[in-house]
Parts: sequence; C-alpha cells; structure tokens
Amino acid sequence: RIEVDAVAPNAVTNVDFITNNYQITGEAEPNSTIIILNAFGDQVARGVTSVVGHFFVNMNNPSQYQGQALQIIAQDAGGNRSVAIEYVIPLIPNSPPAPTDLTLIEDGRYITGVGQPNAPIYIRDENGQNIAENWSNYIRSDGTFHIELNGHYLKGQKIYASIYDNQTGLYSSRAEIIASIDDIPPVLHS
Repeated sequence: RIEVDAVAPNAVTNVDFITNNYQITGEAEPNSTIIILNAFGDQVARGVTSVVGHFFVNMNNPSQYQGQALQIIAQDAGGNRSVAIEYVIPLIPNSPPAPTDLTLIEDGRYITGVGQPNAPIYIRDENGQNIAENWSNYIRSDGTFHIELNGHYLKGQKIYASIYDNQTGLYSSRAEIIASIDDIPPVLHS
C-alpha cells in the first residue's frame, strides 16, 4: 500500500535577514524546500532546510527588493506547500537613496523626478515589467530625469522607479507614483 503525503508543512517561522551575507534565514519542516517569491509572484530564491529545519537562503542582490514584502513558502517532498508568510526585506546599508519628486507629464507619457546624478534608473509597472521607451536610462548630471514611457499612463496604474548604483552594485528602494485617471472622452467638434 502506498502512503501519499497530502499534509502541507507548517508555515515558515523565525525569519530574519543577514545583511552582510544577503541571506534569509528561518525555520521550517526538516528537509523541505524554501521558495521565496517577489511581489509579482516570481521565484527570486530557493533553498533547502537542514535535517533539523534551519535554512539559510542566499539572495542575489536583495537590494532590488528592499522595503518590499516577499512571500516565503516551505514545500515538502510530497509537493505540499505551506501557507505563505510575508517578510519585508529591510533597507540595505550603502544603497542609493530612492528617486524623489516623481511626476507624470504630457498625458502620462513621460516621468520626471530627481535622483543620484549619472546613475541608471529603472521604471517598472505593477507587474515588474520595464515600461520605459528605452531600456537604458540614466539620471542627468544635475540629478534630474525625464524619461519617455512606452505608452500613456492615465488609468490609475502604479509606476515604480528605482536607481542602481554602479559603484556599490546596489539598488535603491522603489519610489511609487500612481497615474491619474482620465475617464473623460474626447470632445468631437462637427
């Protein structure tokens, strides 16, 4: 007779972040797989618990997730998943400051703001997709930016901007702006 494991493991506990190693630690069912998902549901890291249930999961440049809630799940050998717990990555020392003064202009076609001079800046939508017209965007030497987007954002969408520091290899936390809602139809003149 074959026994089928249909019982989900308990949720992950005692979660912490080790800043100098870029590791998420915690406890879960022994010999289970730890799955870490970003805000968009994409897997960003994976690891395994020890025989006593401890885990240390390495994060690849977690600065891109600082200030964001990640979902952490334990999955047992039978494929059963625990309830996800939320864990917010703390701010990482030496990260560049987040961009400020975000504004959408010209009918939501451009985003402007202020940030670290000469640094690359990334503009993403609610799904984490790049929405800048050009893939490579930099903040000007005076600390301002004016970036064309891949469409007109006028429907209440959330737009996120983050800066990357080439010297430290770290991202800033995300800055957010919500597009205004233009629900007024155009006037036809006859």
